[in-house]
Amino acid sequence: MAVDDQIALIDFLGIRRMNPRLARSFLDAWLEEAWVWLDGKPRRDHGMVLSDTRATRQRGLFYRMLSEAPIAFKGTRLVPTREAMGWEEHQVHYLHVGFKMLFEQLDNYHVPKKLPCDPARRLQFVEALRHDLDSNHAPQIMREAWTLWSTRKAHNRAKAQARAAAKAAAASTIEPQTDSTPS
Repeated sequence: MAVDDQIALIDFLGIRRMNPRLARSFLDAWLEEAWVWLDGKPRRDHGMVLSDTRATRQRGLFYRMLSEAPIAFKGTRLVPTREAMGWEEHQVHYLHVGFKMLFEQLDNYHVPKKLPCDPARRLQFVEALRHDLDSNHAPQIMREAWTLWSTRKAHNRAKAQARAAAKAAAASTIEPQTDSTPS
């Protein structure tokens, strides 16, 4: 069965009719494939040097399955909303980690150096994901993860700047030692 036919079948069946473990595995795999492909570094058997990946064509399906997934944020943690095989808390944690890895790529994306293929598809994919997150086309749970990640990043950046300013202020208040012994 061709990839497009598989996508159409999964899209038709939806997440509720899928084996819950397979549905979560699909979400994990999509996130991993997306960030690894964008990273462009050779890893195991992944096709980073390819000009395209299945994740680019499965974005709509990923969004639909993610919006139907039994997960929600509880504070800053992603947790399952109901007990189901494949949706245990430790397994849902991997989705959260996958979001972080993808968002790190999206935040300030640079095309990998020495990429042996056309980077246009990667740039289109990044722009499409950013647009979806900014324009509310992405699923609510993904937008919440993006907001949480962005807030944490801004907070950490502010803390680092405050530490650097304090260190610089401390360094400027220390007077240089002069040798007062006669020569």
